[in-house]
Amino acid sequence: MLHLVATRLGKQYGNQWILRQVSLDIPPGRHLAVTGVNGSGKSTLLKLLAGAAQPSEGSMEYTSAGKKIPVESVYRHISWAAPYVQPPLQLKLDELYALHFRFRPCRLAQAQACLEALELARHTSKRLSELSSGLLQRAQLGLALFTDTPVLLLDEPTGFLDEAGRSHMLRLIGEHSQGRTLLLASNDPREYAHISARIQIVQGRVKAL
Repeated sequence: MLHLVATRLGKQYGNQWILRQVSLDIPPGRHLAVTGVNGSGKSTLLKLLAGAAQPSEGSMEYTSAGKKIPVESVYRHISWAAPYVQPPLQLKLDELYALHFRFRPCRLAQAQACLEALELARHTSKRLSELSSGLLQRAQLGLALFTDTPVLLLDEPTGFLDEAGRSHMLRLIGEHSQGRTLLLASNDPREYAHISARIQIVQGRVKAL
């Protein structure tokens, strides 16, 4: 399990500070909702916590079983789904899942079982470019949910889904986030209603709710 500690993190783009003085202690297994209006810095914070972006100030520390994990190895501990993380659209859906789980551990018996759980089995021979935005989002979210890592990062996970799709995916998120650290960024209360620990980003600062 991964322990994440952010100390006075800040991120600046040009002359604009997106985040300042963010300090968080996220122990293994914690579920945390990151809230705030569009453009408040939720996605930026997830990137910083995941080591996918370098802070302009402050630092991140990662430990597992008391041992420090270098930032270049943190990706092995994290699964991530976000609108800006897009797979190669020329691949077919079953090719994407077969390739992904060739290199990363799967929580289910096989890739086909993941597609069936996502209710995507009848779309397996379609290229990703042929899928609707909702189906593509479901496929991307499934990759993160079913990759066997201790940390799960979800950014606006059901934004393009209809009510039936949203309800189904929220059930899967609830099931497959058990025993894992979950960081969920959203401005939609339906997505984080089940998460009691919440922070809000307001004018670049983080406050607990």
